[in-house]
Amino acid sequence: MNWGRVAATFSWVKARSTTDPRTDPITRQIAAVDTDPTTRPPWTFLTNHGHVLVCLGQNPEVRLAEIARLVGIGERAAHRIVHELIGAGYVTRTKIGRRNRYELRWDRPLRHPLESAHTVVEVFEPLTRT
Repeated sequence: MNWGRVAATFSWVKARSTTDPRTDPITRQIAAVDTDPTTRPPWTFLTNHGHVLVCLGQNPEVRLAEIARLVGIGERAAHRIVHELIGAGYVTRTKIGRRNRYELRWDRPLRHPLESAHTVVEVFEPLTRT
């Protein structure tokens, strides 16, 4: 092994880590990738059900068409997801004239066994603050 080359590489990495992140071209490139929607990966950390919960938590009087637009799904899918959430007891719906008002049941446990010890409020309340 060429220890001189290893030392030179280590000192280069160390020098790079002390650069100002605002002027470092690599840091700027990573930041640009993170904000460019064309280079984002096609997956997200939340399911469409999670995104719908966020929409309902942020605006309890949101229309299904707006949920569909925000989540990036069709209106039928938004309607199906809202009804599944209502059926599972995570959301309640109150009819007010011709509009609906949705309320999240914050005390409900998450469904997957890995998260079942946690409630909806622990995950979604920080995401619904506006």
